[in-house]
Amino acid sequence: MSRDDPDARTGTGAELPVSRLTPLSPSSGVPRYRQIADQIAALLTELGAGVRLPSEHEIASHLAVSRATSTQALRELQSRGLVSRIQGRGTFSSGPPAVRTAAAQRLPSFSDDLRRAGHTTGERVLRCERAPASSAGDAAPVRLGVSGDALLWRVERVIVSDSVPVAHVTSWLPERRYPRMDADAVGSGSLYEYLERTYGADARPDRADEEWAAVQAPRETAKLLELPRHAPVMRVFRLAMLGGGEPAEYGVSYVRGDSFVVALRVSADAGLRLSPRLRTEPSA
Repeated sequence: MSRDDPDARTGTGAELPVSRLTPLSPSSGVPRYRQIADQIAALLTELGAGVRLPSEHEIASHLAVSRATSTQALRELQSRGLVSRIQGRGTFSSGPPAVRTAAAQRLPSFSDDLRRAGHTTGERVLRCERAPASSAGDAAPVRLGVSGDALLWRVERVIVSDSVPVAHVTSWLPERRYPRMDADAVGSGSLYEYLERTYGADARPDRADEEWAAVQAPRETAKLLELPRHAPVMRVFRLAMLGGGEPAEYGVSYVRGDSFVVALRVSADAGLRLSPRLRTEPSA
């Protein structure tokens, strides 16, 4: 069913009060419509689907912006796939962001998570190059079990969801395991899809330890993700392994908090298994 189908959602009766929108920052360098859209997107992660948004007039009056600016903000949210604008009824939240969960049938990539949530994705490859392990900081060589002079692939990319950049990802992979890497092929799908297609199913990582933390976006990341400088993002360290336990990828990712949710199941008998600390990376 189309998200723009007037019958797709009639709303749950819940509304987002315009009073929850905070004053805009004139010095941030981010357009006012984007600031409004980012605020609403962050609030929608708490509220779920079917929530009625304030009208264009209400937003414009509350934030002292033009009607054109508030209209552009709602259109921006629609382009991200976060809202449906229904003729004669208003604007409603479309649904949840992508969910990272241990219940997936195979180890997911960020692109897998986004597609499962109904988004279209792409990967814009920024770097795909061989580099000595010593250039990857302290963590990557240790976690991948290689010496400092071993060669690693550095694959840096921006993951795009519905034309919006949502994650800045740098992966380090041992060249001895993956002797060739094709940036164009990675960009046409995802890194994990490329590994499986090129080297076989056994070469795709099937488990990982991850560490998520809320941090300020580094300057370059904020620029790539079209965020204000020092905006909050989720930083993810990942050590991905093959079926036999061989380390296959060490990744450092910065993810927009309005695009992803991490879901965990904690039980009284098993508890929550905590991964070993993955961070020895210098702060950006």
